[in-house]
Amino acid sequence: MGLKVITPPTSEVVSVAEAKAHLRVTHTDEDAYIGVLISAAREQAEQLTERAIGEQSLLLQLDAFPDEILLQYPPIIAVDSLQYRDTDGDMQTIDPANYTLDTGLEPSWILPAVDYEWPETDESANALQVTYRAGYTDVNCPAAIKQWILLKVGELYENREASMERAVTSPSFVDHMLDRYRIWEV
Repeated sequence: MGLKVITPPTSEVVSVAEAKAHLRVTHTDEDAYIGVLISAAREQAEQLTERAIGEQSLLLQLDAFPDEILLQYPPIIAVDSLQYRDTDGDMQTIDPANYTLDTGLEPSWILPAVDYEWPETDESANALQVTYRAGYTDVNCPAAIKQWILLKVGELYENREASMERAVTSPSFVDHMLDRYRIWEV
């Protein structure tokens, strides 16, 4: 199974202006640098929570159809295409009427429609390809995730060097802010 980002977020859930207010920075000299810190903090939050933070397009590749297709990195916005390589080696697209996106749980699932069976695929790697959009926007991103990003930006801004005389440690509560949003393995 392979999952990769096709199109990363075009905007962050925390703006440079919000980060500058948090950092108490009033000049514009470091706006680009602060923007990079926001992206780095978001990426780390995504890795810790296994969620998409910032709307993005993802590609899931599987070798064959499972009973139901698990879509990682919620929240899922929409399935853009469900394609497979048929037994003749040709790419086919499944009509959206033949499957259902179940977002009732996280992670979400794609299920075959009633009275529809997944078709046979050829035996090549990545014969099944699901392209979908996922992620929070600045409007619907939970406050705890935004605050965690701001705190991480503050830590990165104040501690710019990889090695220091004294180790930098985040207050223990900070990473626990993300616990409610983590996707836990069962």
